[in-house]
Amino acid sequence: MLRTVLPFFLTSSTRLAGAFSALMLAIFVARDFDQVTAGQYFLLLNVVGVLVLVVSLGLPSVLLKCTSIDSEKGYIKGRWLSALKRISLAWICTVLLLVVFFDWTVAYFDAQEAEYIVLVLPAILYGHAILLCNTHVLQGFHQATVSSVLQSLAVPLSLLLVLLFLNVTFSVFLYIYIFSLFASVAVSALMIWRRLATKGEQKPAALPASGQFYSLDLIGIILAQGGLLIVAGLVTLPQFAILSAANTLAASVGIALVSINLVVAPRFAQRYAAGDLDGFKRQAQLASLLSVLVGLPFLAALLVFPEQVMSLYGDSFSDGGELLTVLVVGQLINAITGPSQQLLKMSGYERDLKFLSLLVCLFLLVTVPVLTLWWGVLGGAVALSLTVALQNIGAFFVVRLRHGFFCLPSVRIP
Repeated sequence: MLRTVLPFFLTSSTRLAGAFSALMLAIFVARDFDQVTAGQYFLLLNVVGVLVLVVSLGLPSVLLKCTSIDSEKGYIKGRWLSALKRISLAWICTVLLLVVFFDWTVAYFDAQEAEYIVLVLPAILYGHAILLCNTHVLQGFHQATVSSVLQSLAVPLSLLLVLLFLNVTFSVFLYIYIFSLFASVAVSALMIWRRLATKGEQKPAALPASGQFYSLDLIGIILAQGGLLIVAGLVTLPQFAILSAANTLAASVGIALVSINLVVAPRFAQRYAAGDLDGFKRQAQLASLLSVLVGLPFLAALLVFPEQVMSLYGDSFSDGGELLTVLVVGQLINAITGPSQQLLKMSGYERDLKFLSLLVCLFLLVTVPVLTLWWGVLGGAVALSLTVALQNIGAFFVVRLRHGFFCLPSVRIP
């Protein structure tokens, strides 16, 4: 148990620090720039989040699984470099599409700085795609804490320090964003290269099919951020800024919960591959318990003081307390149901999770535009919260169906 709790504590600490830095960064962006610029920034993050999963082709999850199981450095290096080449090619294709639809993309951001944001989008996209790939390899090496620092803490912390001590324009802020992002990419690549240092040559190793992971990643990113992008096209930028601010607060708890997945994902794969089903079950239920212990205190605080917390972004954001309350309900269910989705991915039941996610995705694509048109930005928040709840409850019961237990230690197994 200590072997799980200690890395969880270290990783969750860095993950919490990263979530806190991202939250504080969003607050400072909202306070230092006007509401429209803040809306542009939040929209940029959501667009990048979606496109990163598109260009990554599901390869980060494949590398995580292969690196966790295979100890041969030559094969790991071959797979890693092959993945980087494929991601780079997919990025080039995506950039070409952005060039073709440049005017439409500029119109989507709809503000004075929009054209500049679209021009820096490719660099930010490539940096995040490569960083995602590298940090998954580090997770496979059981370097979850280092991976967490590079993936979730380094960039927002550096940008936060810039806003704290410097008076910069939004364009300079984006330049610094790019610089800090590629600094993290360089550090992660250097760490992997040193870890794989060997006298032998890299060995050609075919990457396992990533189709299942890729489709899951695409569906997952639609569930996580696609709804926000739909809402962005139906409401004003200031309204979108308030919704994004509330979502950042609610999702910061979800980010903290991801720290559990960073630790247990390689162990899920190892124990299941070794046939240690009892250990597999204990690991899953312990992770679920830790998920509840981490998530509930923060969620309770957000539910009790929603307006006060939203006012941290500024007086113009205090009206978003109702939105925050709605979004927190979905994250509460996320915490209670534990790492069910990650468990299914690492134990070979990607198809079940894919089918579930596809159903929930269809629900999202219908309810978000309908409820947003009916009730405005509040309707969008309701649809987003319902989507998170349905996805996690569904995965929770699929685990029971496939593995014979619930991801909750308090639930007795018949």
